[in-house]
Amino acid sequence: MADERPQSFRLPVHFIGTTQIFSYGFLFYAFAVLKNPLAQHIGTSIEVILTAVSFALLVQALISYLVGKWVDTIGGLRILGAGLLLGALGMGALWLVPSLLWVALCLFLIGVGFAMCTYDVAFSTVIQFDESRSRWFIAV
Repeated sequence: MADERPQSFRLPVHFIGTTQIFSYGFLFYAFAVLKNPLAQHIGTSIEVILTAVSFALLVQALISYLVGKWVDTIGGLRILGAGLLLGALGMGALWLVPSLLWVALCLFLIGVGFAMCTYDVAFSTVIQFDESRSRWFIAV
């Protein structure tokens, strides 16, 4: 049976997967490379930077319920895109002011981006597009 929906309504599976991988990967795994230069930039230790990254993960955990509500009301694709933008804003701003407080504020934005770019959001988005075939799309 052919899919009778217009092309614009077909599930963009690869777009969702790519967005999620780049978003969360860019926001989370970048600190493996950035922790040393960032610590030197603000004049602190790597441990302090990694503690600040842990703060961002705590922000992610604390707002995940709220993000789930946003996914239900606004839609998952918008949340994934907004999460990447907020996280990118936080990443770009990290280097503007050599201050631990500034880094913590930027990591707050990055933590919000973490919460908005998880697999949970991506899978919810797939289900929103086509619940009946979502298991197949998620398994792709």
